[in-house]
Amino acid sequence: MRGDEVEDPLAPGMLVVVVVVVVVVVVVVVVVVVVVVVVVVVVVVVVRRVIVHTSPSSHAGSLVPATPVHKVRSMPADRRADRQSAGVTDKSLEQLEGDIWPDANPDDTYVIRTCTALRRMPLRDFGPEQLRIMIGQGIGLPYLVPIALEALAKNPLAEGDFYPGDLLAQVRKVDQSYWDDHPDQAAALAGILSTLA
Repeated sequence: MRGDEVEDPLAPGMLVVVVVVVVVVVVVVVVVVVVVVVVVVVVVVVVRRVIVHTSPSSHAGSLVPATPVHKVRSMPADRRADRQSAGVTDKSLEQLEGDIWPDANPDDTYVIRTCTALRRMPLRDFGPEQLRIMIGQGIGLPYLVPIALEALAKNPLAEGDFYPGDLLAQVRKVDQSYWDDHPDQAAALAGILSTLA
């Protein structure tokens, strides 16, 4: 060693520190990338599941409270609205529309499970609660709104599971385009509303 050169005692140690820092940074970057990929995959799976279960041709995904599947029941005969067309009311929405939904999963919402079960129930067994649920979800309106109007003509305050008049409240929320396409039913609803004025 020459006299004017001074040996740097940290130089070999610094190399080790630099290598360790680089390795740690690489590991952190890899972990972050893996976490981001996992989050993206989970989001994609959840979004696909929501889209499948909320598409109009599949299931309704509204947060309207509904009766759990195990509580879906037929209406007692004495509370059922008279049905003019037995051929239609003997069938389910699935049969009438020719649109068979897949079985609901146990982790699906009450709304999805209930609507899936109700689509398989003969229309003659629908009472105010079943009508309220399905009409609120916009399911089977051409078949269910006339049945609801028939029940409301007899009792404008027919009630499901919430309060007197909850069926009428739900029917009144049906989109205007439906009433435009069914003026006779719109007139029937106006008549029912006029009895309450």
